[in-house]
Amino acid sequence: MREKIGHQTRSPDLTPFHYYFWGYLQSKVYEIKPEKVQELRQRIRNKAALISAKFNRRAISAFYQRLAYCQEVNRSYFQNVL
Repeated sequence: MREKIGHQTRSPDLTPFHYYFWGYLQSKVYEIKPEKVQELRQRIRNKAALISAKFNRRAISAFYQRLAYCQEVNRSYFQNVL
């Protein structure tokens, strides 16, 4: 039996995908609240399919910028410089 493994919201193990994708997708999927689970699943598929490769590249680029900031401040907090 497979077990789900959750991630903490601010986990350092999160990929660029996690930093933008789920929040962005949620905002698009819930523009109009789905009434059934099947409708929710279909909206997730439809909205995810509309995300362009260019959008994904920008998200990955932003992630690398965050890594550079992290190095600049010697791995300390850096949210105030973003």
